Amino acid sequence: MMMHRVSLKQAKQPRWVYAIAAVAVCALIGSLISGSNLLFALAMLANLALIWRLVFCSPEINSANPFAHIKVEKQELIIGEARFPVHEVRKVAIERSDGKGLLQLPYNGGGQLQLVFDGSYLDDLKAYIQQNMPHVEIVT
Repeated sequence: MMMHRVSLKQAKQPRWVYAIAAVAVCALIGSLISGSNLLFALAMLANLALIWRLVFCSPEINSANPFAHIKVEKQELIIGEARFPVHEVRKVAIERSDGKGLLQLPYNGGGQLQLVFDGSYLDDLKAYIQQNMPHVEIVT
């Protein structure tokens, strides 16, 4: 089964992240070749910096406005880069989970599309789908 993932934010990684990753790989390879504990320690410190970046500096996915990623135009439902002919979309699942909104197209294109967004937009998104695609069943 093919799954489409909509990226809410394409956060560009700063160049220092790639530099530290390169240092970590080189230090790890160097420690394996030479048996140096100093190079191994350098690789571990570099990895700690990357883990810190991943855990503490990741963008919040639940702050996304779904209307920046969803639109209906020219008989197509466009979600991110995925496009679906409106006449083929039969059901749209829109629900709330842990304060976040979740939109899924579970029966379209042989795959599943999923978008997580700020839950405060839930009712507005349902109204938009009903207005622009009146034949679609909204599953909650």
